[in-house]
Amino acid sequence: MSIGDDWGIREGEDGAAFMKRKTAERQAMVQKSGPVVAGKLQTEEVTPEDRMALDVKLAGLPRPLRDREHYFAREATGRGWRFDFSWPGLKLAVEVDGGVHRISNRFDGDMEKFNVAAALGWTVYHVSPEQVRSGLAIDALRAIFKGEGDLLEILQRKT
Repeated sequence: MSIGDDWGIREGEDGAAFMKRKTAERQAMVQKSGPVVAGKLQTEEVTPEDRMALDVKLAGLPRPLRDREHYFAREATGRGWRFDFSWPGLKLAVEVDGGVHRISNRFDGDMEKFNVAAALGWTVYHVSPEQVRSGLAIDALRAIFKGEGDLLEILQRKT
């Protein structure tokens, strides 16, 4: 597997080409499946998670494990919980919290997940899709990993 495959970015593909390809893939999915897939309204935009993955790579930060690569509480609880982005060696994670996290039955499950994560020593940063788009999310990770900027100031910045 090449480095590009690890990230979802193809070998030799730059940021603009990645975003163009992901947008085309989303458009094809919407055309094929219609506007509702698995009970969720789909858009033609690149997902905030794909945008965040690209930002992390372009910032030169360590490659995180993505949501299907690491189940953080399986040994302790038997549960199949995972984070959008995680760095298990640091017990650091980022969750991109979109509208689906506001659904009442999902919200309670998320609270259980994040409380267990805290009990297991994880630090979980929650960011909105807008914070990903505005650059706040990647700025916070630059502060954590590279000491670039004041983390508290960044986290309080308005998008």
